[in-house]
Amino acid sequence: MTIDEQKDFLQQYDNKSLVDKPCLGFSWGVSNFLTDIYIDNKPIVYEIDIDGPAFKKIDKGDLIVEINSIKINSIRQFIVQVDKLKPNQTVYLKVKRKEWVLSYAINTISFKQKYEQKIKMVWFGIELYSPNGKPKILNVERSLLSYNKLKNEDRIISINKKKIHSVDDFDIERKKLSWSSKVILEVIRNGGKKNITITLPKYDETRILKTLQPRIGVFEKKNNVIVNNVKNNMFDGKKVADMQSGDIIIEFNKKKIKSLKDWFCHLSSKDYLDEIDLKIKRQTNI
Repeated sequence: MTIDEQKDFLQQYDNKSLVDKPCLGFSWGVSNFLTDIYIDNKPIVYEIDIDGPAFKKIDKGDLIVEINSIKINSIRQFIVQVDKLKPNQTVYLKVKRKEWVLSYAINTISFKQKYEQKIKMVWFGIELYSPNGKPKILNVERSLLSYNKLKNEDRIISINKKKIHSVDDFDIERKKLSWSSKVILEVIRNGGKKNITITLPKYDETRILKTLQPRIGVFEKKNNVIVNNVKNNMFDGKKVADMQSGDIIIEFNKKKIKSLKDWFCHLSSKDYLDEIDLKIKRQTNI
């Protein structure tokens, strides 16, 4: 099988509207996601949506072994079964966690419901990563709440005096925040502690939707910045022209890209609706 054949298979099961597409609240895959042939590998959970149906049920690292009494031995089989699901349906999953096999009932929602919930939450407009498990800022998005307040490489240690030890801690505390309030973030910057006060404005859906422009998800591997997902605009379907999972980003507006820091450094200088010129390398076959 080639990468193109794998993509053809995946596209068969990615043609539902946001209203009809069920959300389980977790992602599955392998560490070399979409840079190798992977759909015949076993489906392992690698990310949990803290706002999703599976939160506090499914864990990172769980191996999915059964869905609605159907045995699952590969990602391919899992995708086929998920395609049969509908939003607002109870799904019965069995997962293997260490030496235990555990059963869970999960009530699906639609991806439209997921996105509608998401935009009502407070967004700081930052990208986090976790060197040594500690949450640090990789990028502050231009024109959003944190711009000119938080800085790249700030390490967040508390939100409103609640200690933050991980990215998950940050998301849990962020979920508790509300618009039209103030939040105090304590960060470590240049070796010293600093309190940053951010005034959250009144909830404004029009302004929030502006942040939901098409987005390119990337990861770094062997000094390459690789696209692992391309998210179209959640509501109007606007697409990212010509970008595909597995593309290697070589240049950003004629500037060489060799790391995630390069990528986010250039990205943070751009505002929404700005045009950018990307040079990519596309590997179509293995």
